[in-house]
Amino acid sequence: MALPLRETGRPARKIPRAKEPSTLNFCEKCPLRVYQPSRTLRPANSSGAFPVKLRRYKRDTTIFEAGEMPGVLGVLKSGYLRKERNYGNGRRTIFGLSRPGEIIGTVPGRLSEVSVEAATDVEICCFEEDAVLQLMKGNKRFRFDLLLQAAILRNLQFELIWQRGALNSRERVIAFLVMMARFMPTEPLPDGSVIVSIDLSRRDWADMSNTATETISRTMTTLSTIGLVESVARHRYRISDLHRLANMAGMNAPFELTAKTHFPS
Repeated sequence: MALPLRETGRPARKIPRAKEPSTLNFCEKCPLRVYQPSRTLRPANSSGAFPVKLRRYKRDTTIFEAGEMPGVLGVLKSGYLRKERNYGNGRRTIFGLSRPGEIIGTVPGRLSEVSVEAATDVEICCFEEDAVLQLMKGNKRFRFDLLLQAAILRNLQFELIWQRGALNSRERVIAFLVMMARFMPTEPLPDGSVIVSIDLSRRDWADMSNTATETISRTMTTLSTIGLVESVARHRYRISDLHRLANMAGMNAPFELTAKTHFPS
């Protein structure tokens, strides 16, 4: 089978083949079933016309690179993906994370503007491109959801740009903690504190907050000394006052946390 061509005419890099279980229909027990785009895709796929394959990728696997045809289009079921660009001097910029429920890939036929790598082990429910094209042609709700999600992700990128440009290094580390409390699994406690699980490497943390790992360590030590943030286990942090933490970074107070795990709406 011929590989898709870049705009330069060179063949795109072959996408690594993840372990693929047999073709699946949408699982009625999946916690993402009540969120977009699943609410749109499930009725459209009720007849089983658009088979879904569950692909699994290990942490740090490159799913696709900037300037390539993604070769993967679907919904992130579990784990987190980082969207990044790497530069010739060895530096990289992370433009954000993809979380469960988000659409992965681009509109069929378009090149990706960023590289996408697995920040953790991930599972992606993948569609064939022909099936997605059929959905786009015949399902107005699906087209609307694609545009809506693009707008939401753009706003998240604007927030990240603001953090990098307006905050100092310590404030950026604090802003990252607040953002992860919105983004990753959380566990509210009876005393008003919250435990946040941040299953990311310190390098990802540093690159997302545009700072050094040493700055992260110093900031976390300071926050621990004043009793605001405590490390309770690997990748798990107890934040005693999330509103106070947000104020320290000049951010708006985050929403109230009412469930152990949050998925995007």
